[in-house]
Amino acid sequence: MEPLTTIFYPFLAVFRFIHEHIFYFYAVGFSLSLYFLFWIAYYATKSNYIGMRVNEVVDTVRAKSIAQRRILRAWNTIKQRVRTGDEAQCKLALVEADRLLNDVLVMAGFPGRNLDERLATMDSSQLPHYDEVCEAHRLSMRAVSDTTLSLTASEAEAVILIYKKAFRDLGLIREI
Repeated sequence: MEPLTTIFYPFLAVFRFIHEHIFYFYAVGFSLSLYFLFWIAYYATKSNYIGMRVNEVVDTVRAKSIAQRRILRAWNTIKQRVRTGDEAQCKLALVEADRLLNDVLVMAGFPGRNLDERLATMDSSQLPHYDEVCEAHRLSMRAVSDTTLSLTASEAEAVILIYKKAFRDLGLIREI
């Protein structure tokens, strides 16, 4: 034998053995994979790891829908107050719309301690009707502080429409 063949002969014998018995190696590898997958699945269900992850996702989705329902419910109340045409109800609707805008901005993560500060950190690129919203907020603050302020139903509807535009512009509420 040649010296090179003598050195590599044991390796060639191993490769020849593997080549001749490759099916058995595949079968053993497949069986071991199934065995380990079974135990992974068993312990994942036993430890409730998958269940906890599913519950986290469900809770996240539910929280979003709960917030959405709360916002829509508040918005429907605001619209009902304006429809009454009563001046006190219109003022209350204006104040509630202002509070709802503040709540939505808080949920969206805008910084500030109150709506004035949150609006001050924004500009018209974030809120296309920014100037109108600021004016509506000032009117709402005036409705709270000035008891002699007179507000008609049509004026209240116009201001509520500004808030509606703001909610749509922010993309936080699809259709209200």
